[in-house]
Amino acid sequence: MDLAIMQIIYQRVLILMRVTGLFIITPFYGSRTIPTRIRLGLALLITFILGNVLSNNNLELPSNLIYLTFDMLTEFSIGLVLGLIALLIFVSIQLAGQFMDMRMGFALANVMDPQNGNPSALTGQFKNILATLLFLVINGHHHLLQALDKSFLIIPLTKAELSNALFMKLLKIIGQLFPLAFKIALPLVAV
Repeated sequence: MDLAIMQIIYQRVLILMRVTGLFIITPFYGSRTIPTRIRLGLALLITFILGNVLSNNNLELPSNLIYLTFDMLTEFSIGLVLGLIALLIFVSIQLAGQFMDMRMGFALANVMDPQNGNPSALTGQFKNILATLLFLVINGHHHLLQALDKSFLIIPLTKAELSNALFMKLLKIIGQLFPLAFKIALPLVAV
């Protein structure tokens, strides 16, 4: 095959890996209530659009399969981290609902969460549904796609570098999960 065609295919595969990583874990796009075919079609559509927008001038083809696999896993991991940050907000809201359920006596009454397939507390599930509705109303799903687009400017394809600052920032975000959930549940717990 021609070298230019191979570079385009390589670029699109890397973009698809980042989009797939985001779609697996993100609250709205990764929901089990959306059929897998629709999620896959949407991921391919976004890959096609981003592939036409992004340039692949500095993209070098890997010399062997090990480098190709490493590049694909790196892009997948970047998508997972983006999705994890969005997921943590929803998890903190659901955790606040569980705090409320414990105070109200609903701790043993669980319902099935259709998004994750796990049992969830009643108030936690209600707050999760409200958070998803609010997420859609404020166009959070569009902002998430814009963040995905900007991630290619911040971390270009095959140029990801792990650093202590990135790891510490992610740990800081995860560490804020419990206090945020407690602050959301605090008014009801105080009453």
